[in-house]
Amino acid sequence: MPARRGRVANRIELRVGPGLETLRALPPGEQFDFAFIDADKTGYAQYYEEVLTRLRPGGLILLDNTLQGGHVVGDLPDDEDVAAIRSLNDAIAGDPRVKAVLIPIGDGVSFVQKLGERGSEPAGHPPMTPLQSPGGTSMPSTTCGRRS
Repeated sequence: MPARRGRVANRIELRVGPGLETLRALPPGEQFDFAFIDADKTGYAQYYEEVLTRLRPGGLILLDNTLQGGHVVGDLPDDEDVAAIRSLNDAIAGDPRVKAVLIPIGDGVSFVQKLGERGSEPAGHPPMTPLQSPGGTSMPSTTCGRRS
């Protein structure tokens, strides 16, 4: 449905093309409050970095399919998509610029909130409390299994 039909044409700039090239063509600087990433899995890390540099403090990134059918916990070591998502999950869990939680619904959805300066909570935003896994980590990428 074209943006004009939803009465949002004055607020949306539609760009059609390869996602990574489109992101890199945007001007630098914080301009997003929200981003949803659901693309080629081997490119997720690049999408994440390009979006994060343009995300305002307190902004939110949702990444879809971050459990990869439960395979991120160790099986299918030769699958490129699984390896890419596993690596990204680990990178996000250790990224001091963000707070993150992976929700094990569907095929996994990660919610990533950009922090303010030096890891502080963004001004005017209540702190995001990460869910804790049974192992005590805030991003349970290694504690979620497959559904039967």
